[in-house]
Amino acid sequence: MDKENKKDAPPLSILVLLSFVLPGAGQLANDEKIKGYLFIVISLALLLMFFAKLTDIFPQVHEDLLAGVIPTLTEEFMGNLESLGLILLAGLFLFVVATLDAVIVGKRRL
Repeated sequence: MDKENKKDAPPLSILVLLSFVLPGAGQLANDEKIKGYLFIVISLALLLMFFAKLTDIFPQVHEDLLAGVIPTLTEEFMGNLESLGLILLAGLFLFVVATLDAVIVGKRRL
C-alpha cells in the first residue's frame, strides 16, 4: 500500500463512530463502496421492517388501553412481539458486524 493511500485512511475512532451512526458509513469511509451500500440497504430494510411490525402491535395495545382494560396477550400479539425482537437482534448484529469490519479494514489501511 502506498503512502498516499495510508494518509487518506480515517482514524479508527471515526470509523467506529460512523458505523455506530449508520452501518455502512465506515465502509464508505474505507472506500469500500459496494459493501458500504449493502450494509446501508440492509439496515434501512431492517428499520422499515421494525416500523411495519410496530404498526401491527401498536393498534392492539392502543385499543385495549382506550377501552380501559389491560392489553391481552394473544398468540398473534406474542408472535408480532417475537418478530419485533428478532428484527432488533438482527439490527444489533448488523451494527456489530459493520463496526468490526470497518475497524479491521481500517487497521489494514494504517
